[in-house]
Amino acid sequence: MNLVHPDGMAFSASNEELQISFEPSPDYSGIAKAGAGKLFGKSKEGLYAARVVDPEKLSKVLDEAVRAVQDGRGAVVEVVLDEQKSGRMGF
Repeated sequence: MNLVHPDGMAFSASNEELQISFEPSPDYSGIAKAGAGKLFGKSKEGLYAARVVDPEKLSKVLDEAVRAVQDGRGAVVEVVLDEQKSGRMGF
């Protein structure tokens, strides 16, 4: 849009003003778990789904996800990156 109309009103508009913002971020892992249902995979426990915000907890959650897959379940791990906190993309 800005390439076509570099002097247009949208050039200085925020994502929120353009209605294209991803804030607040959806709970993607929760959406995946709900969509998979209770009988996803070989286990009756359904899909393993986790959302990680704290980098200290990532290793534990990944271990749990691997165990779930080894038990015949599917797994989704959503990792929320805080670019402002770290000063770069990632942890």
